[in-house]
Amino acid sequence: MSGDERRAYERFDAALPARATLPSGAEVECRVENIGELGVYLSTADLDGVIEVGDTVRVSVVREGVTIERDGKVLRHDQEFTSGEIRRSFAIRFDTPIEV
Repeated sequence: MSGDERRAYERFDAALPARATLPSGAEVECRVENIGELGVYLSTADLDGVIEVGDTVRVSVVREGVTIERDGKVLRHDQEFTSGEIRRSFAIRFDTPIEV
């Protein structure tokens, strides 16, 4: 996927609570870093849940009191040391668009 394809839809910075349900059924508490019609970038301090590129995960985001749930594929993942903690981040492309 080229950079142009990744940016075909506008993304918005966010700080929303979210949960990712992994293929194993485990749930990981996350925070939305940015969100767009066809995807989301999540971060988590959970270092135990196994998430790999290509996995399908179910993402639940609470926005303005409404829970949005979508399945999506993990496109990439990163790990960083921020504010005294290790956080993992995941770019996820939704199977169907959401309204942002």
